[in-house]
Amino acid sequence: MRIILPHKHSNTYLSWAIYLPWTFWDLLNNLYNAFCEITCADWGCRGCLRGEKCRSGKHGVIEDEKKDVTCQCDSIVKCRGVAPTLYQYGFSFGEASTLNGGSTAKKCKDFCSQLKKVLQSQYFKDLFKECDEFLKQIRWPFMLTLLALWSLSLLYLLHIAVVRLDVLRIRSHLKSPASHRIAAQSLLAAARVKALANVKYFSP
Repeated sequence: MRIILPHKHSNTYLSWAIYLPWTFWDLLNNLYNAFCEITCADWGCRGCLRGEKCRSGKHGVIEDEKKDVTCQCDSIVKCRGVAPTLYQYGFSFGEASTLNGGSTAKKCKDFCSQLKKVLQSQYFKDLFKECDEFLKQIRWPFMLTLLALWSLSLLYLLHIAVVRLDVLRIRSHLKSPASHRIAAQSLLAAARVKALANVKYFSP
């Protein structure tokens, strides 16, 4: 694998491994839905022309209660709507003769049931869980840093607001007109303590 996949593209490969599983599952789910939407009557399949079981949304689906097979075609290869649907998603029959006859023949219900098991398998659930855990671990330090910065900014703004309000209230109690031209920083200086002695700021 190290020869096939160069080390310089490791970041790209890691991104593929983390983000593509969801896309892959969505595409498989779209294939499953498209396969179930096949209507054999529209494609002229003889086994389903007069039957009412094979209808759109139920193609290849086995009813849980009755265990009836909806598609009446002899094999998945003979079902005329399957090949175009598979080709639409980049698939084709590898060995059509093997799937078409004998003891190895596969019907639409076999493909539909197997694809449904894949979509609902524990492998996908474990894969998604590990991907989420990996993303959480690499993002956690940045989340903590961002939270600390926002908290620090909020505390700074609160401190500035409280200090400014106190200074403005003290300046509003000074009687001298020149006091309003005094810098805010100098109001709390030691030389101005006597000037602020008569300000009843903390009195009820």
